[in-house]
Amino acid sequence: MEDIAKMADRLIVMDKGQVALEGPPQAVFLHDDKLESIGLGVPQITKLTRALREKGYNIPQSIITVKEAKEAILAMVKEANNA
Repeated sequence: MEDIAKMADRLIVMDKGQVALEGPPQAVFLHDDKLESIGLGVPQITKLTRALREKGYNIPQSIITVKEAKEAILAMVKEANNA
């Protein structure tokens, strides 16, 4: 799924012949519960960043690639070290 996230500007997710979700990958992957109910997944990094947000870390919801997560986490660590 991460490869799809890196290559696509827009996703259309079909479920039983109907459009279930559509939009940019960042918006579609926010609906991980719905995607999984259809039988699809989200990038693993999306799950990781969601877990970090649930623990109170300031990680943007729009992260869908490892590179984006790395940059956000490094920025967060740098900010914490400067505080």
